[in-house]
Amino acid sequence: MDIFYAFNDAYAALAGISIYSLLQNNKECENIRFFIVDSGISKINREKIKNVIEESGREITFYEMPSFGEILGKDVDTGRWNINVYSKLFVGSILPDDVHKVISVDCDTVIVQSLAELWNTDISKAIVAGVNEAMSKQYRFNLGKKDQDYYLNSGLLMFNVDAMRKEGYEQKFLDYMKKYGSSLAYLDQDAVNAVVPQNRIAIIPPKFNAITPIFCCSYKELIKSRRASTYCTEKEFREAQTNPHIIHFTTFFMNDLRPWFEGSQHSKRDEFLKYKDASPWKEEPLWKDLREGRAKAKAHLIKILPRRLQCTISSFLHGVVVPNQNKKKMNKALNGSGAGE
Repeated sequence: MDIFYAFNDAYAALAGISIYSLLQNNKECENIRFFIVDSGISKINREKIKNVIEESGREITFYEMPSFGEILGKDVDTGRWNINVYSKLFVGSILPDDVHKVISVDCDTVIVQSLAELWNTDISKAIVAGVNEAMSKQYRFNLGKKDQDYYLNSGLLMFNVDAMRKEGYEQKFLDYMKKYGSSLAYLDQDAVNAVVPQNRIAIIPPKFNAITPIFCCSYKELIKSRRASTYCTEKEFREAQTNPHIIHFTTFFMNDLRPWFEGSQHSKRDEFLKYKDASPWKEEPLWKDLREGRAKAKAHLIKILPRRLQCTISSFLHGVVVPNQNKKKMNKALNGSGAGE
């Protein structure tokens, strides 16, 4: 099983905890190789990660992050995201030739069960496999997709690396990144969803990428709050709630602090802390909540509103306001007045 991560030192402890959890729950796997793009990992964290992997009898290789400024010919403002998230789109050239498919995992995750079922998923006819996220049709339209097309969450993806190399997907991703520059709202996620056609996407159950909303909402609430026109089945949703394999600690308006922050009330906080406390990062302090008072007050207000009103507000913001703002940025970039700024 081949696993890919990309992160900097700010997220090295989180990535290390994610890796530790993966190792603990995949002991039956005969071979696991880790490929890590290092975008500024400190020597001490690099050694901790190397040791925790090698002590489990697994392989690890570090790579330098590609110079995206040089590749794109311009600087890209990635906003709240780190530009290293783009690294997963270049696994074909980063990884050795004997890597034929790879699971890309974001560092804000814990792996709580075996990934054997995921790894054994047939993606021979696909470019990428992922979980179809509950998103409004406007997000799809922004990327040139149809209303009922899949929209993948990029926190967990499995790439058919052979097909990516053979069909030149690295260049296709580059062309898209150059075209829209800094206007992309979700960077690698936008690129994957826009570039890979519907018939080359394999859908996997949400239990392999159980994002925060799954643990905060009912099935109907999530559909409403995201104005989702296509999603998983209710049975798959409930399986992800009760029997997740990968917990992905995404941000969500009903749960404003993720479990590595002081004061977090995330319903899966104890699951994260269990692996943290057993890992080489057990002494790492939890993060301080450095939000300004206005942001904290806004988050508190949202949480005390009736759930029906919460979902209605989220539906309007997430389904109309935000995607329309994103579309304006993309149009500005397309017209040559915003790309790369």
